[in-house]
Amino acid sequence: VINWLDENNNPHPLIGNYINLAETHGLIEKRITKTNDAGEFKFIINKGDVPSSVGITLYITMSPETDAAKVGGPFRNYECTLTKVDNVTVYEKVHYEITIKSEESRRASAYQIPQSMNYVKKYIKELSDMTDEEINEKLPQIFVNYPDMSNDSYFSSFTNQITIGRYDYKYWDPCMHEYSHYVDDVFELTYSPGGSHRDGEDLVSSNGKKKGLRLSYGEAMATYLGMSAQLYYNLNSKNIPFAGDYLYNDYNCVSGYDELNYKDGECNEDATIGLLLTLADDVSGRTYDKIALGYKKLWEIIKKENKKRQNISELIQDIMNTCDNNIKMNIGLLLEHFGFSPELPHSEEALSVVKTNNLFEWSENSEPGKSAISDKYSLVFYSSTFNESYRINNITTINYNPTIAELHEIFSLPGDTLYWQVEGYNTSSPVTGPYPSRTIEIEKPLNVQAYLDTEYNLSLSSNEVLWYKFIAPKTETYEFYTTGSGDTYGELSEAISCNNELNRNIKCDNDSGTSKNFKITQELTEGQIVYLRITEKNSEAINNFVFKISYKPHEHNYKYTSIDNTYHSRTCTCGEISRQKHVLKNGAGILAVGKTATCIYCKAVVKIGDGDFYPIIMGNKIIYMTFKKDTEILEELEEM
Repeated sequence: VINWLDENNNPHPLIGNYINLAETHGLIEKRITKTNDAGEFKFIINKGDVPSSVGITLYITMSPETDAAKVGGPFRNYECTLTKVDNVTVYEKVHYEITIKSEESRRASAYQIPQSMNYVKKYIKELSDMTDEEINEKLPQIFVNYPDMSNDSYFSSFTNQITIGRYDYKYWDPCMHEYSHYVDDVFELTYSPGGSHRDGEDLVSSNGKKKGLRLSYGEAMATYLGMSAQLYYNLNSKNIPFAGDYLYNDYNCVSGYDELNYKDGECNEDATIGLLLTLADDVSGRTYDKIALGYKKLWEIIKKENKKRQNISELIQDIMNTCDNNIKMNIGLLLEHFGFSPELPHSEEALSVVKTNNLFEWSENSEPGKSAISDKYSLVFYSSTFNESYRINNITTINYNPTIAELHEIFSLPGDTLYWQVEGYNTSSPVTGPYPSRTIEIEKPLNVQAYLDTEYNLSLSSNEVLWYKFIAPKTETYEFYTTGSGDTYGELSEAISCNNELNRNIKCDNDSGTSKNFKITQELTEGQIVYLRITEKNSEAINNFVFKISYKPHEHNYKYTSIDNTYHSRTCTCGEISRQKHVLKNGAGILAVGKTATCIYCKAVVKIGDGDFYPIIMGNKIIYMTFKKDTEILEELEEM
């Protein structure tokens, strides 16, 4: 069993380290094994491997070497003999427990370096669903030069080597960062040009936009892969100093750089690191983080089709195009927090058709001296299901007041609520963005839902507008009307409209009701939604009036069909069917038995028989008569 002690004298198993066994006389071939996750290894020598009469001498040796990395250097040999065993005989079992104290020598310190790098390789293997053979072919073991006496740590793609500074061995962040540069180079993730950089630096200001963004993204990618591997394997629980948290520790900053609180946006590698970490992880309690893509999902997007990206802006666009509406709705919270996108005010005031100024405002979200800030914006509106429905592009100020025509379009979006956000761009070459802000939910200018046969006692100030939403309970004809002494104006629409413009209008009315009140009659189908807009007509306040919705009394519209000499049927458009007697009208002739007459409804020619009973139209009255033989109708009328 092999352990190593950290700076606090806590033991940790040496995992995945190569162990060699050799025998001086060549009776046993050289053998190699690796320590397991408990730091254990074993060799078994079978009885038939050596003559029973020979006592052999065994050497068990190791170097700081794993599948990920082998540590060495010019004129440095870190190989050490764990033990020498003389005169080993058959049936003998030998057990050793060895502890490496890192602070005792540079040789011992070197063993931590491949330990940290092995976690990154294992992490990439799992995220890529590769076998051991596949990952070893893709990421062959890399040589690590240790120590660099100037304490610089870096990866060189020209020599395909990593150099670790003399004190950085005990800070896993820089070790895993440099190995992740190797991963980046092999998987072709970024166009990182390399070069000098320091924590918190505005890399665009110091390198120009194109190179600065490449450097920012490339350095952030390397740190993200190393830190996310630590979080993925929960190294914090293993009590390895400075590992498994969101602080980047190295020789220059033992207290750690907090990667979750940089707000400098795309020009700063630390803000990009924080963005990548929070996109992937799932940690509760962060008000700005409602996204948890997962390490595997984000890795799949990062390495998709080996697509190298110039900068973080290109990755954000691919994430937006790959993921669902929940990601699109909440990614702006992260982009605002880390200073990428414009920042929206923290108020959610509703739009209003009454207001003369529906001003949308935002800030550049820039730290002092920050470069590559947004200089062009898009104001974007989403429906209640968060589908993009309307946008206003090419805004060059940090506020915008929509025109009446634009409000007309905004209010016509489906649903009673909608969302808005601002997308920011930087138009200097190369153009970056859009970086969407968080979204704000706003209500359309709708006061209340109205119900059938309910009286609403209202008042209107000058130029005020009232909105009501109505859902038809069944297919029927409805009356929308007001009563009172004021002059009201009503507009019925399928969608909310703004000011005095009509939007998908059904009907409008001014004075069809009593006095100067409006009254709108409209047939609606069951479940149909309409919006009623009520205003005062002459810019004068109305103190008291009543608004109501009622069923319109049905007016029958019959079609008549003759049945026989006595009856006809009548059928209404509402579906009512009934049977009634023909109705005769006294004409120029005299009605009497044996005479003919015409039904005023069905137009049937009726021959009057003895004892027949018919209703007869006389002037504006209906008289019901029984006809008798040899008696004329006039005689009967005279008797009446």
